[in-house]
Amino acid sequence: MNTDISPRLPPRPRWSTSAFAQDHDADDNVASALGAHLNSCRSVNGRWFAVRCGVDAVQQFLAPRLVTTLVVTALLVGIALSVA
Repeated sequence: MNTDISPRLPPRPRWSTSAFAQDHDADDNVASALGAHLNSCRSVNGRWFAVRCGVDAVQQFLAPRLVTTLVVTALLVGIALSVA
């Protein structure tokens, strides 16, 4: 008679990595390829990356408030035209 009331869990999976039978240290080819990739990513971002991020942030803020933004813009233009 089995009096063990603990739940039976399935066996854990056995994971293996791509470095299974190899040294885990990166060799020079991998390190140089990674460096080239990072340089490529930096060059793609370029000088205007911060500006694009800022424009995206403004757009994400204003898009849900489209009607309010249009009304405020129209009021500001109206005030500017009446003063000038």
